[in-house]
Amino acid sequence: MTHPSYLELGLPVSPGGDWVFSGLQYSHVGRALVVTVRRSAMASAARVYVRSTDEEKYREVIPSVPPQEFWSAVVCDASPLVFFAVRESPKEGLILYQAQLPLPVLERLPSPTLDGSHARFWLAALHAAACDGTNVLVSVAVQPQPAADGSYSVGYVLARMAVSSGALSIVADLPAIFA
Repeated sequence: MTHPSYLELGLPVSPGGDWVFSGLQYSHVGRALVVTVRRSAMASAARVYVRSTDEEKYREVIPSVPPQEFWSAVVCDASPLVFFAVRESPKEGLILYQAQLPLPVLERLPSPTLDGSHARFWLAALHAAACDGTNVLVSVAVQPQPAADGSYSVGYVLARMAVSSGALSIVADLPAIFA
């Protein structure tokens, strides 16, 4: 039995090539596979491909307004939703999008909001989605108000973000660990 090549499947991945697999997820409810690939020389931006289990070829999920870059994708266990972390600007944090599987059309989620005293915050990573798709688990960089000497520090927290409103609720602090 011969297997189709990656190129025949619509993926830019090949042994020793520029692109490497960085994630594979399956949505049972959406009956779809979601593949993330990254340039082997770059650890940041990614391409995302989706394939219905009834199809043979993958289709690339294309951002609606370039130069957006995908960073990660997560699927829900009990609904046909996939969430994408996208960088729209090099100076801002990640923006979250959602889409229905198996034919994703990206829908931007509300901007995140965080109660409390801080100068600013931004989404740093997308980790997981709730089974029903009502919230996602994210890492958030929080820059508190400046110290008396005018300096800033940045702390990280793990937070649950409500998909419908963007409200962030802190789950845990993420202390910095240096090796």
